[in-house]
Amino acid sequence: DGWADLTDYVESSAYWGDDWSDILVGYRNLISQFRDRILMFPLDGDVLSIFYREDVLEEFGLEVPRTWDEYNAVASATHGKKFKNKTLTGSCVGRMKGCA
Repeated sequence: DGWADLTDYVESSAYWGDDWSDILVGYRNLISQFRDRILMFPLDGDVLSIFYREDVLEEFGLEVPRTWDEYNAVASATHGKKFKNKTLTGSCVGRMKGCA
């Protein structure tokens, strides 16, 4: 059929562990596979999203960030600050332990 079946290679390699599961499910299951065979190997499969709390931004007089520089500025401005008896983490990557 013209496609190399990469299933055995991917499943037997180091990629099958954390690296393969780190690829967005849509890329892994819908784009890379056909009829339960892995036919493509994505090298990256992240989707960037931002979640923010309006009440936190309002409390510190900050706007919703629209660029990476603005994002970093908001993260710096809120990191370590107290809000409703909790210490804030300015930026959180969901894959880090203790950061959800």
